[in-house]
Amino acid sequence: MTEKSKRINRAAKIGAAGAVGISAVLAAAKWAYGYAFKPDRAKTCNPYQLIGKQSENYKDDIFQSIEKLEKLPCEWVHTRSQEGFKLAGRYYHQQDGAPLMIFFHGYKSPALRDFCGGFWIYREQGYNILVVDQRAHGRSEGKALTMGIKERYDCVKWVEFAVDRFGSDIRILLGGISMGAATVMMAAELLQDCQNVKGILADCGYSTVEGVMKQTIRQMKLPVEPSWRLLKLGAKIYGGFDLSESSAVESLRNSRFPVVFIHGQADERVPAEMTEENVAAAAAERIVTFMVPEAEHGMSYYIDRKGYYDTVLPFIKELLEDGMQK
Repeated sequence: MTEKSKRINRAAKIGAAGAVGISAVLAAAKWAYGYAFKPDRAKTCNPYQLIGKQSENYKDDIFQSIEKLEKLPCEWVHTRSQEGFKLAGRYYHQQDGAPLMIFFHGYKSPALRDFCGGFWIYREQGYNILVVDQRAHGRSEGKALTMGIKERYDCVKWVEFAVDRFGSDIRILLGGISMGAATVMMAAELLQDCQNVKGILADCGYSTVEGVMKQTIRQMKLPVEPSWRLLKLGAKIYGGFDLSESSAVESLRNSRFPVVFIHGQADERVPAEMTEENVAAAAAERIVTFMVPEAEHGMSYYIDRKGYYDTVLPFIKELLEDGMQK
């Protein structure tokens, strides 16, 4: 074999090895994408699930609230995402002209479970309530969830729906838990010109997608940086979205909306430090924080209901009722 032939042979082997390596990376990225972002319809349509050990202590209370909420009459309403996905939500009407709260649930979570507790506080105030199924959850269409990246535009669509349906003077508060909280915070800068939105309620929302996903990767005891790169690559190639395109902290820096931040300091899924980052970034003049030392993820309402009533509710009432005719 000539020297030229040897060089060609070596180059071919290197090329083949490179192709195998690229194929392996793409396959791993596709698996990561499917694992993290593909919908789980069976799970998100079943509200009778618990998250974490702490919720077991409140199982009867949670399930009774879900059962009560399931029996409450509602109207299924719909809007469409930018891509044309049909998005669904449960609308609970109480009185014409009342303020509207729009709730966004968490990652791969059923909407009724996430809001079965706090829902009743705001119903007692006479507010109308819209509990949406986020894209790729429940009855809403969608090929993948995107950690708030695409959902923030869906939030805008729901606000537009509300204004079209209830009139230009409708007063809206956007509320969310976990990924839902990140969704409404990311949507804040997109809604700056909307006078209907009066504020945001963010319960255990993460500051950045990268931060919360790396937190999960650590808990799974996987190599953090390589796993994060695979997730980001998979999202980009197979889902068409960039996980670093937006974040709660960046949006809050450009937002005027008042915010009530809620977080359990025993939260291991979304560490309370992330809400501290969001608070530090927020440019709004009016901010309230409600931190519950013993509460795990999404459990602040159950652990300290009195604190919720004393701290969160008055702020929400002020935002939604200030200047209204009594």
